[in-house]
Amino acid sequence: MPPRKKTSRPRKNKSSAHSTPEWQKQIKKFMRDQNLWETYPDKSGFLKSFFKDVSTRAAKKMDSDSGSARDKIFDYLMLQFDELEPYKKFIRILRHDTASWPLLLGVLCRSSVSWINDLDLQQSSKLRCAWVLALCGIYPYGLWLWLHDNSGDHANLMAAIDRALMRIDMILQQITAMKSKV
Repeated sequence: MPPRKKTSRPRKNKSSAHSTPEWQKQIKKFMRDQNLWETYPDKSGFLKSFFKDVSTRAAKKMDSDSGSARDKIFDYLMLQFDELEPYKKFIRILRHDTASWPLLLGVLCRSSVSWINDLDLQQSSKLRCAWVLALCGIYPYGLWLWLHDNSGDHANLMAAIDRALMRIDMILQQITAMKSKV
């Protein structure tokens, strides 16, 4: 049997195969520039603290007037997006990190539990729980819209969040009405 001919295959450059993607470099640069590595050794700790801080700043700006649950939640969400505005580029970079995005969504859902309680909604615990579950879908949806909204007034974002909250409010009112008939 004749010896096999060696075929020339292009060799992969080992350095490029293991190079860090650009978005990871940007995340590391942001964390280094802000001196965040010392405070938050891992991404989950950073995200939890970051969104807790954003929620706290939004809560301080919140009016304490009595309004409907939907109005309070809408105002609070918009205040949170206002607080996130300086970090929009960073969150866009995180969005490209598929490993961080589910983590980010989990952090958002967990944080919605705490700030629903902070809003002091005058509703039963079951209705508050329903609002929390609804916000686990509305908040990430709003965050996605916010990331893709380059207008200064955020009219599309506000309209979409208001529609989503209105639907949830109608569903909860129907459930409450059905419960009272039983």
